[in-house]
Order: sequence, then C-alpha cells, then structure tokens
Amino acid sequence: MDLTDDESVEKAFSEVKRYPIDYFFWNAGIWRKLPFVEHSLKDIDAITATNFTGPLKMLHRFHEAHILEKRPYRLIAISSVSAWRVREHETVYCASKDAQAVFVLNFAGELAKELPGSQATVVYPGGMKTEIFKGVNVDTTGYMDPRSVAKIVWDEIQNQKEVCREVHLVRDKEKNDGSFFVEHGPKPRGIK
Repeated sequence: MDLTDDESVEKAFSEVKRYPIDYFFWNAGIWRKLPFVEHSLKDIDAITATNFTGPLKMLHRFHEAHILEKRPYRLIAISSVSAWRVREHETVYCASKDAQAVFVLNFAGELAKELPGSQATVVYPGGMKTEIFKGVNVDTTGYMDPRSVAKIVWDEIQNQKEVCREVHLVRDKEKNDGSFFVEHGPKPRGIK
C-alpha cells in the first residue's frame, strides 16, 4: 500500500481484515539527510505520512476491528535510535521516528486495557543494511543485517512478559562489522 494515500490505506485494510492477524508490525520508513530548510513540503509530507501518519491510520482501523472481535494482538513498532539520538540534518526523520515510539509507549496501556493480553514493543535499531539508504552516499558496510535483527526482535517479543517493552539494538561502531548489542528500557532524548 502507499502509506501517503488514504484510499490506498483503506483498500489495503479491506484486504487485511479478512485474515485473523495477531501481530501488527509497524516497520515503514523513508529517510532524507538534508538541512530542514532544504526539505520541500512534499518531502516533509512523504516522510511524516510514511513513517507516522499512514501507519497510524492503518493501525486505527486494525485496532477498531480487533475491538469488535475482542481479539488481543501484539503491536511491534520498528522505530530507530534516531528517535532519541540527535542527528545533524535528519530532523524530520528523527521527529517522525520519535513520534512513532512515543505514540506506542502511550498507547500500550490503553491497548492492554481495551484488549487484555495485548502487548506493545518498541524496537530502536541503529544502522541497518536496508533499502532506506539506496541511492545515497552512505557506506553501510558495518551496518546490521536485517535477518539478524529480525531474529532478535522475534525472540524479544516472544519472551516479553510486560505490557510494553523498549528494545535498543545498537550497532557496535568500534568493530564496524555489523555486530550490535541489545539494551532495554527508556533512553533520554537528545543524546549526541
């Protein structure tokens, strides 16, 4: 679906609602590294719609359907360390990933209350070898392999006991070999 297009989101939801889905992975993202003033209004709309408002609209429809069915589910948001780390010339991207994380952190209690048995997880990976860097001058040699990250994410959500968990997958920049370490809990915003 095109997350920037409400009709596309609605059409995708009409297809998705036919299946019993127990996991909602919020894993959309586009990235631009530009000074804020150099972003066009179209860039800002695309980043916020893809990273935040489009998935939020789909989640809203998904949540409504699960409430009607009284069916709990797992919400997993793949955010970014950019949600709490200050990055020069990535202001719009960082803001959209922080909005995603803050929404899930605030919604988790509501979700668990409305649909007992539901849980939320916010994952903050940093430095992933993904298509987000295609066509830009970024060396991803030492970035994390998405398959390795996916395994850790799956293990984390399968072993989660609490209503909401924050998981940080921080790339080991010293080794620069794709390795990373896992940390849990909140991080202060604005770390450089």
